[in-house]
Amino acid sequence: MNCNLCPRRCNIDRNLGKGYCGESNEIKIAKYSLFMFEEPCISGEKGSGAIFFSGCSLKCVFCQNYDISSLDFGKTITPNKLAEIFKELEEMGAENINLVNPTHFVKGIIEALKIYKPNIPVVYNTHGYENIETLNEISKYVDVFLPDLKYIDPMLSSKYSKCGDYFEKTSKVLLAMRKLKEDKFENGMMKQGLIIRHLILPLCTYDSIKILEWIKQNLLQTKVSLMAQYTPYAKASNYPEINRKITKREYDKVVSKYLELNLDGYVQERDSSSTIYIPKWDFVWQFLMLTLLQFKCNIKLILRVRGNNIIMMVNVFSLISKALDVAVTKFDSKDSINSKLYGIYAQFKSCVNDLPVAQLNYLYDQMETSCDRAKCLYSKSGNLDDLKIADVYQKFQKIISAKLESLKEYGKEYEI
Repeated sequence: MNCNLCPRRCNIDRNLGKGYCGESNEIKIAKYSLFMFEEPCISGEKGSGAIFFSGCSLKCVFCQNYDISSLDFGKTITPNKLAEIFKELEEMGAENINLVNPTHFVKGIIEALKIYKPNIPVVYNTHGYENIETLNEISKYVDVFLPDLKYIDPMLSSKYSKCGDYFEKTSKVLLAMRKLKEDKFENGMMKQGLIIRHLILPLCTYDSIKILEWIKQNLLQTKVSLMAQYTPYAKASNYPEINRKITKREYDKVVSKYLELNLDGYVQERDSSSTIYIPKWDFVWQFLMLTLLQFKCNIKLILRVRGNNIIMMVNVFSLISKALDVAVTKFDSKDSINSKLYGIYAQFKSCVNDLPVAQLNYLYDQMETSCDRAKCLYSKSGNLDDLKIADVYQKFQKIISAKLESLKEYGKEYEI
């Protein structure tokens, strides 16, 4: 059956390929653990049993979980294994089972919940961009809805999440969630119900205020979690207006409106803006090894298409490997490293000259993905070698880009 779980409606068979979310039908997770950084009525004293799913059907440019939402870090598991994880977290004392970004794996999650339904609440922790049909399907198996309401302005949602219909879809979903789950608390912990989250973005206070007013008018007595933890991450550096934390003035303006409207819920302190809230992913090395194997398999497939390019492609990947080795090797001087790299880049430029567009596009995509991964690893580890590796991939990407542009100029962009 083709996938239309989210409003993207890719309509593809995820047994054979991947949708906008970047995932096949196989469940993939990046981490599971007791997590203390949710709202107090979710984390409690023992922590929420959070399961972080890989991939995402929204892919915001500023995503703090970019490593797993867009770079596909994670480990593939079966519904049976997911059911075992439910049990394990429950035995660890989790206050609830917290399904983080679950939309694109709803089918597998339901299968796991049929195998084992925890004796603690199940939280559906989502970006809010959902289909009503999917919501109705999962609502029978979960107890608490924890959605985002990110934007009202379609220009913002188009620019930062590539979905101009975000508010149109999400507003209907929130109203449906409210009807499906009445709030129930025990000893300060939410056992059933709805909490709406909103993250304040730089230069977007007007939109935050509209969101708070809409909630007040349409979702009376619904708890609102106002978040101030925005930290520039992922591709935020490509958007200067959001490539910073929110200011005190921006924070005070939105919080004042929250208080003026007499909303109930939680307000995060402004100093919560930190990468400390970004989890350390558990399956990074398994992912990198798997990616390397897939990389080699893809190369073989491409070589079958154009067998006469085997030697050239082997040379290309040999040069990439050599450049990475040079970049992280200690030489007598920086000049020595740059000299060696310059020679490799010159050879690479010569090598790709005769490659067809199909292979050039493939190489370009691989360089871009590899560069993003290296940058993310650097942001976590602070290891300068990761930064050097990112720079090497970026240089190769520029060489390929220049070649593709020259082909377009001569009308060869459709060459196979």
